[in-house]
Amino acid sequence: AMSADVSASAALPPGGGGASQAGVSAGGHAASSCSSFFSSSLSSSLMSALTSRDDPQRCHLTSVLMQLHSARLLIRSLKSSSPSSSSSSSSSHQHQEVLSQLADAQKSRADALETLQKCKEQLSFLEAELHASKQTTQQLDDERKALQQIVDEERQKSANLSAELDARLTERDDAVGKLSDLQRENDELVARFLELKAQQAAAMNEAVSAHDEALVAMRRAQNDKAAAAHALANPAAAALYARGRESPNADAVGGGIPTGRLVWKKKGHSAACMSLDFWARRGEKTTSSSSSSSTGRTKEGLAAMAQWPLLTCGEDGACAVWDVTASSSAAASPTSNATPVAMLRSASTSSGRTTSSVLDVSVSPSGMYALISLADGSCRVVDLGRGGVERHALTGHTGKVLAASFLGTSDTNPLAVSCGADRALKLWSLDRGHCVRSWLCASRAGCLAVADSLVATGHFDGCVRLWDSRSDACVGTIEGVSQDGPIVAADAVPLSSGDAAAAFLGKMGAVSLVDLRAMAIRREVGRVKPAPLCGPRAISINAVAVAVGGVDGTVSIFDLSTTSTKPIAFGKDAHGDSGILSVGFDGTSGALATADKSGVVAVWR
Repeated sequence: AMSADVSASAALPPGGGGASQAGVSAGGHAASSCSSFFSSSLSSSLMSALTSRDDPQRCHLTSVLMQLHSARLLIRSLKSSSPSSSSSSSSSHQHQEVLSQLADAQKSRADALETLQKCKEQLSFLEAELHASKQTTQQLDDERKALQQIVDEERQKSANLSAELDARLTERDDAVGKLSDLQRENDELVARFLELKAQQAAAMNEAVSAHDEALVAMRRAQNDKAAAAHALANPAAAALYARGRESPNADAVGGGIPTGRLVWKKKGHSAACMSLDFWARRGEKTTSSSSSSSTGRTKEGLAAMAQWPLLTCGEDGACAVWDVTASSSAAASPTSNATPVAMLRSASTSSGRTTSSVLDVSVSPSGMYALISLADGSCRVVDLGRGGVERHALTGHTGKVLAASFLGTSDTNPLAVSCGADRALKLWSLDRGHCVRSWLCASRAGCLAVADSLVATGHFDGCVRLWDSRSDACVGTIEGVSQDGPIVAADAVPLSSGDAAAAFLGKMGAVSLVDLRAMAIRREVGRVKPAPLCGPRAISINAVAVAVGGVDGTVSIFDLSTTSTKPIAFGKDAHGDSGILSVGFDGTSGALATADKSGVVAVWR
């Protein structure tokens, strides 16, 4: 309406008279109405824009409204001014400017409305996104509350478990305290018990000593009666008992080293012959004028069985006594049909064979007893003065008894020592027939050698350990005796100087000489190739030589008076290619006995 009135005012000719005045008055009235309308609309729009948030779209709307306000003010100025001829051109020019500004304002208003519409659409989109975000936030908040509830429950459980653990720890502390009190009371009771047992043991030892003295006296009397009865039943033995025993090979005493002359041969066993022993094999050599008492021998036991006794044992369970003098004079044609003087009998069998393989045999220095080692874990003490019957069965090993030997030279309270596959070393009282001391070895002992009260054991780890029958522990260890494997055989001999020398054979063939008193290795004597399953007596030593059995049926003799490692070898005349499992020197004559895996036994001079 305002634009129409302004256009009508602008179309009047200049100086139009009253009509013109009337038109101007009408236009002015219309302009006044439009001005009041625009004034109220502009004021409300302007106030709304100015009080709204400051963003680009609303700023643009404010600019449009300001332009409209300027147009209103221009119309107001036209209304208040009177028209004249001089200013008609300027008014027309102003009207054109107003119309131009109104067109621009309308265009700006249209742009503003379009922008506002876009803003509304964007606002709607943002509101939708806000709504979705609120829903997501609500879901996350619900999940957070659920997780918080779970955390609270777990914390409560943890608190309950902590309280229960504290209670259990308190109970444990109480139990530990009670256990300490009980342990202390138990220690006190054990100490009192041990003290009581020590008193009882002292009293028992006194009673046992008295019993042993009475038992020794009784057995001496029984042995005297048995020897007398045996002598009366055997005239040859009676004559031997009357004249005393002298060596039938006294001419060989001092010879020392056998040279390989075969003087006796016998197929003694149906299986491998594992061990052999001459009577007094470890005794000192004597001259032909020496009496039987000078060598420590008695006229009982083996002396009543044979003039030159040799004991052998084998895997066939037999342990036989041979009289080598039966063919010693027939050196050119050694016998192969000799009959054993006696077969050592077990108390559990009536025959001359045991029910288990015999792995070792040893004769007491007096010749009264023989000690047999069996694969069933026992040792048997045989009384040779009673014809070879069993006196004691020594049990205690949980494995095979690999070797055994007598200790000392006296028959008063005689002792013996044994080693087994159970890694145990046991000391036996032969009068009482039970174990008096036991040692447990770190490595299995497969052989042993005895010198007086000293025992040397050869072990699987290649070391030699020394034991004293009067001590409860190992008294020394000699390392490196066998550098390349276990020690499989050993033997010892007392020397005139008071020392004791021992020879040890390693599984790979190293022959080592050891000083037992000094607990030191003297030297490596030489090397051989031993039989794979040789016995604990596959090596033997006397004062001048060392003899070792070989896998090829030869025996090697090393002369200790020289440093040469080249041995004297012989033996195939009797053993062929059968490996030699056991050898032994006779301490009186210097002869050497050998036995192989086929059961053949031979004696060499």
